[in-house]
Amino acid sequence: NGRTDERHRSLLCFQKALDIEAVSPVPNSHTLAVIYINMGQTHNSLCLFPKAIEFYEKALTIHHTIGSLGYLNLGTIYNNLSTTYHCMGDLKKA
Repeated sequence: NGRTDERHRSLLCFQKALDIEAVSPVPNSHTLAVIYINMGQTHNSLCLFPKAIEFYEKALTIHHTIGSLGYLNLGTIYNNLSTTYHCMGDLKKA
């Protein structure tokens, strides 16, 4: 369907952004975390829950590495992880 195609195109754009950031002389951890959050949300909307969790955990790792991405992003990561686990039926982790 059209929305699925749009989501797949979004993932391609996010991947291009990651590729650009990877070759940057000074990678921006905050930017990487935001890209990972967006990729997680897109995978979640495609019901690709394990992949969504993988990207949310990458964003969380960046948060723990640099100390802070700001409360909004940290809250977003935990909220998205919880929602994804809930969608998978894993209420204990949610």
